[in-house]
Amino acid sequence: MRNILYVDSESEIFGGGQISLLELLKELDRTKYFPHVIISESKIFREKIAQLSIQCKVLPIPRINILQIYKFISTIWNLYKFIKKENIAVIHANNSRSMIYIAFVGLFIPIPIVWHVRVPISDGFLDRILAARATIVITVSKSVKERFRWIKNDKIRVVYNGVNTERFCPRKNLKENKHNQGITGEDRIIGTVGRLSPEKGLEYLISGMSDIVKVFPKAKLLIVGSGKEAYRNALEDKIKREGLSSNIFIMDFLDDIHEVFQIFDVYCLSSLTEGFNRTLLEAMSAGLPVIATAVGGNREIVVDSVNGILVQACDSHALSTATIGLLEDKNKSVKMGQAGRKIVFEKYSIYKNTQLTQSIYEEVIAKKCI
Repeated sequence: MRNILYVDSESEIFGGGQISLLELLKELDRTKYFPHVIISESKIFREKIAQLSIQCKVLPIPRINILQIYKFISTIWNLYKFIKKENIAVIHANNSRSMIYIAFVGLFIPIPIVWHVRVPISDGFLDRILAARATIVITVSKSVKERFRWIKNDKIRVVYNGVNTERFCPRKNLKENKHNQGITGEDRIIGTVGRLSPEKGLEYLISGMSDIVKVFPKAKLLIVGSGKEAYRNALEDKIKREGLSSNIFIMDFLDDIHEVFQIFDVYCLSSLTEGFNRTLLEAMSAGLPVIATAVGGNREIVVDSVNGILVQACDSHALSTATIGLLEDKNKSVKMGQAGRKIVFEKYSIYKNTQLTQSIYEEVIAKKCI
């Protein structure tokens, strides 16, 4: 059995990268691989890993500060000791900061390193340094792969995020689901799920609701996510200024997030930039018609007018027009939802994601043995 070490440095948020790692851990073949996880100080992440009966070690993985170099050295030393003690066969760095630390550890231990890259924004020369230390670089989309145009193809793999298609399944009775949540049949629910941060473009979605309520006065926009309090307050202030307090609601993440998709009529993703958004896949898996901005990996997921609608980023009018069109045309919405579900089942299931990732582990282990 191979010991695999997963390292994630995120301590402030529990986002798509952490959810994707959890989904992988759930499906990992435990007859072949024994997972170990090292994370920074994230209570939510630690609790969710513990629920999987997986060994999880909390280790500070701070941002690098030359004035606190002793913290950097201490973390590297602790990683080194853990890797030696547990006889780790492969290290899987789940983000860039983790990879910085693992790259240094790799100078002292000849061990295969997989670096998982989830965002398209380059770190400049640091990318070249880290990629040189990695055995294989995994990117979540072709658009993220463009960040590493200079890497030879035999060192980089595109592995799309995977969704549990059984958990995120089409609703059986939308009207009943709404009724159970105290929502009337006339209320049209537009949903979006994700981190509350500027790059998600939520201001444009909020502005677009002004046009939507003119056609559907009882329409509701449900924003599900968490983030920094200052940004959430700014969004709530904008909602009040637009006079939409009875139409737009912000709620925190739910443990059973798949259930919230069961009350949506339409799913909207207004991001300004994206790597490969997993909530878009989850919405499609749930059979929802989706609207997404034509940025990053969204363009790989959505085939315009087939399984969803692509609109320009930073365009409130385009978002509202597309949303109104889907709310008005039920047949079109149903067909898009069915097409989306089919594509997710064929290309973006968690089973396929896990199989591809495990094949990479075998590949890097074999390379070490050569």
